[in-house]
Amino acid sequence: KESNECTWSDARGEDRVYVAVRPGAEFGAIRARIVKAGGHPAAVAGVGEDAFFVASEESTTALYVLGKGHLVLVTVNLPDGTQQSNEAAEKVLVGEILAKL
Repeated sequence: KESNECTWSDARGEDRVYVAVRPGAEFGAIRARIVKAGGHPAAVAGVGEDAFFVASEESTTALYVLGKGHLVLVTVNLPDGTQQSNEAAEKVLVGEILAKL
C-alpha cells in the first residue's frame, strides 16, 4: 500500500498539522472500521466526492476526504483552537491539497 504522510509541529514541538494521502479505495473500509470501533463519522458537504469528520479529543477532529482517486486525512490542532476553528482550517487545507492532486 502506498501512503504518504507528514506532520508539522510548532516551535514547542507540539503537533499542529497531520496530512496523509492514501489510495481512494481505502475510504469505505476506513469509515467502516471507525463505525465498528464505536466512532461516529459526521458527514461533511462541499468537500471532495465524500467526506466526514471524526471527533477524538475535546477540540480535535480528523477530516477524511475522498477526492480525485485519493483518500486525504487531515488534522489541524491550532493553538487555543476550538473544534469549529480546527474543522474550518482542515476544510481549507484539504481544499488546497485536492487542488494539487
